Order: sequence, then C-alpha cells, then structure tokens
Amino acid sequence: MIHKAEGGSSAPIANELKIEPASPTSSDTLSARYTFSSRDLLPEQGSEIAWYQNLVLVPDLTGSSVPPDRVRRGESWYVTIRPYDGRLWGRLVTSAPVTIANSLPSVANPAISPAQPRTGDLELDGYMDYESEKEL
Repeated sequence: MIHKAEGGSSAPIANELKIEPASPTSSDTLSARYTFSSRDLLPEQGSEIAWYQNLVLVPDLTGSSVPPDRVRRGESWYVTIRPYDGRLWGRLVTSAPVTIANSLPSVANPAISPAQPRTGDLELDGYMDYESEKEL
C-alpha cells in the first residue's frame, strides 16, 4: 500500500530489512541493511532506526549498526526502520530477529614464556575470550 499525501506525493518505502551477519557472534558488529525507495525520487533523509535487545528498545542505538561490545551470547536482536524522504514518513518495517552465538576465543601475538620452558612453566599471553569465560 502506498501512502499519499496532499498534492499526490507518496511516502517512501524501506524494503528487505535484515540484520547482517545473519548468524552473528558476540564479536560481530550488527548492521541494518535495507533498500530505500521513493516514488517521488527524493533521497533518504533522517529515517528513524531503532534497535531492540531481548524485545526491549535500546534508546541510545539509533544508527545503522551495533558495536560488538554491546552484544552478548544468547541475546536476541531486531531492528526497525521508519523511512523518511524529507517530506513524508513511510511505514515502519521490522527485521527478523537474530540470536547472538558464542565467539571463538582468539590469541593475539602468542608468546611462550619462559624462553626455555620446562614442564609446568607454559604461559599464554594475548589470550582473548569474548565471553569472559576461563578457558585455561
């Protein structure tokens, strides 16, 4: 359905709204992806984006992405967009939810210490576990 305003203008449309990556982990940035269209050929201007974590609005997240430090394993996220073309607001669109999976732990700049290790002397430096779980 196309919304018409006085003077024959049509409201813009946001299509194919989705969150990428489709199967995110706790080390991923969530990104809202969609296509914007305006029958009046007006550019997108100030569309409203809102992110929801476990069905609750996160009011300070109003941009097209969520940084990895804001997501945790097991959370459910979805995003909404209300397109705007500078004249008219379009219909609110909601993405499918995604569930955050656990990230694999990683090691940055691994080093063996001491240089001449003996049994029981091994230490790992640079170990990172995004879920703050003790692995060793």
